[in-house]
Amino acid sequence: VSDLPVTFDYNTTAGTATQSTDYIAATGAGVTIAAGSQTATITVTINEDTTVETSDDTFFVNISNVVGATVVDGVGQGSIVDNDASVTIVPTS
Repeated sequence: VSDLPVTFDYNTTAGTATQSTDYIAATGAGVTIAAGSQTATITVTINEDTTVETSDDTFFVNISNVVGATVVDGVGQGSIVDNDASVTIVPTS
């Protein structure tokens, strides 16, 4: 925890998720973590689809241009949890 604010820039990159299909690329500059705090919020828009997928998709958030702190690992991973249900049709006789 710092007695001074920390600022950083960020951008998203694709992992297994497809940019613009699964999520909207996000960038930001000058995001601030307030003095005495440990967090800041960024928003990544997730696109809803109806495709049943066998696993969750991932994207990465890259942190750069940090002022006021030392970065050990400037990459975070986001997961898009598949919420689409599969449908089974059972014939009746």
